Formats: sequence, C-alpha cells, structure tokens
Amino acid sequence: MRNAAAFALALAALVTMTGCGGTSGTFDAGHGTAALTCMEHQRHTPPVNYTDDTARGLLLLRYYTTNGTRPYCDHRHATPADRAWARLYLKLGANPSPVSSILRPSR
Repeated sequence: MRNAAAFALALAALVTMTGCGGTSGTFDAGHGTAALTCMEHQRHTPPVNYTDDTARGLLLLRYYTTNGTRPYCDHRHATPADRAWARLYLKLGANPSPVSSILRPSR
C-alpha cells in the first residue's frame, strides 16, 4: 500500500512538472494525417529548433497544406500561437495561400 501511494505521488509530481515551463512546445496536428473538418488552436509557440527535425517540419507542412484553410472548431480567430506556427510554415518555403486567413489580423 505504501509503495502504491509513493508511486501515485511520484506520478502526480511528474505530470505537474511536465505541464510547467515555457510557452513553446510541440505542434499538435490532431489525430492522424487525414483532413480535418476544423482546426484546434495550438497551445504553444514553436521552439526555436523545431525544424531541426525533418519529420516535424514535414508534419507541419502537411498539416497546414491540408487543413490551413479550415475554420477553427471554436469559430474564433487565430491566436498568437496559431500565427507563430503559420509563420514557421511560411519560413519553410510553403505556399502562403493555406495560411493567409490565419495570418490576417483579427478585427
């Protein structure tokens, strides 16, 4: 019983520690690679070295090429984090058309 309590405490501490820290993080591409009906907002801005990993860069390119013109599921405007990921998409040399509405200033 004591081991179970210690394990639960350690697990809770780990979960708490991984949720803390800076505002940059991984890109959330939703579930799978299929086209979405709407996009979720990104919770974090991209870390400086995000494109050092080719697979991550390709995931970002594929996501916005396929889904960038879709509305956000909550029907709100793009957040600063969403715009940061869209700018990174452009920095990778992608066509600006899919992310133009994300980068458009909100009214």
